Amino acid sequence: MFKRIQRMVAGVLIGAALVGGAVAVAADSQTLNVVFDNIKLVVNGGEVTPKDANGKAVDPFISDGTTYLPVRAISEALGEPVSWDSGAKTVYIGANPNGEELDYTAEPSDLRPASELAPKAPLLAMPADFPHSAEMPDGVKSVHLNDRGAMPVKVYPDVVYDNKDGEELVLQIITPVDSMAAFTGNVPQFPLSVYVPGSAWMRQDVYASMAQTIRIAEHGYVVAVVEYRGSDVAKFPAMIEDAKTAVRFMRKNAEAYSVNSEKVALWGDSSGAHTSVMAAFTGAGTFDNGTYGDYSCEVGAVVDWYGPTDVSLMAYYDSMVDHTLPNSFEGMFLGGADGVNVLENVELAQKANPMSYISADKDIPPILIMHGSRDFLVPFNQSVRLYEKLIAEGKTVEMYKVEDGSHGSGGFAGDGAIDLSIEFIERQLAK
Repeated sequence: MFKRIQRMVAGVLIGAALVGGAVAVAADSQTLNVVFDNIKLVVNGGEVTPKDANGKAVDPFISDGTTYLPVRAISEALGEPVSWDSGAKTVYIGANPNGEELDYTAEPSDLRPASELAPKAPLLAMPADFPHSAEMPDGVKSVHLNDRGAMPVKVYPDVVYDNKDGEELVLQIITPVDSMAAFTGNVPQFPLSVYVPGSAWMRQDVYASMAQTIRIAEHGYVVAVVEYRGSDVAKFPAMIEDAKTAVRFMRKNAEAYSVNSEKVALWGDSSGAHTSVMAAFTGAGTFDNGTYGDYSCEVGAVVDWYGPTDVSLMAYYDSMVDHTLPNSFEGMFLGGADGVNVLENVELAQKANPMSYISADKDIPPILIMHGSRDFLVPFNQSVRLYEKLIAEGKTVEMYKVEDGSHGSGGFAGDGAIDLSIEFIERQLAK
């Protein structure tokens, strides 16, 4: 595609310019006086050498005070497709509504009857190496589309991982599917994201986050959506214990779900983010019931989307709900069904504060924090305090303030937040 545009546009204009100091770009156009001055092209910090379709360097030039650059080189460096519509005399960078030219020689539709065709043996090849179909019926448009983040997935619903307080706790397990595995016999292992959905520490609707967690799995992650005991059944630290048990269960059953046990992350939103961070920071031994104790509950990264941290301070910042009374979400989190007054139980609140488990000499996994500037349930300051504590103790942390972001919306429902989080996890798990 880049070769096509270079031939059609840059090959006519800039290719001709290389023959001398003056060039006529078309038979009925004026002559350009051009200057070559060894102009360098740098895109996003990387130097780019413009080349034509045959790999020959093409120099930028200056004409009448304007610097001219090859379209192909700019677009290729930015990762954007380029196409040329000769009928409309239009260069398209990005999507082309009229389709794109082909990377191969198009042939007419093959409508021969079976009597004129010969059977072919199965051809085993990777998708990128499989030959094009050269057929191009009149009127058909061609387009190049990006498959990134779109792996097929398989869902294993309601997988029981533990039984506590008389009820089964379940996981919704979503696995990527390698479409070639059935042909090659090679079943890959995928990194694991243990996802804890928020619920104000109450009983969760584990299906509510499925659209989001499926998108994570489409990026090549096994996702285990954790159901924990709600505060109407069990108070703090039950939720943290359950998250650690879920991590261990997934490691125990890694082969069944194609999990790479060496690449595991915790990810949560709201109260699920608090649970994830607490589980990641405290590790084995603290708030740990020991279920599946032969397997590690340690993780290599954690993602915190707008999670509470110090619940004893939430009442001092703007919010739409009360955070102190026994029947508040935080009061029931600390005290169970009957609840406790949060401000009268500050010492207990500090035991549930992830900042209490950060110190310079303690290893904790790298963390990404994302929080909306207009969060009406969990004050933005909760994440600020966690971030500043991590920075002060020399830990690996990145934080994004999502401008105009709310609690679970205003940016968190789109692909942008997921992409930033996955990019962070990939970097950390690659170490």
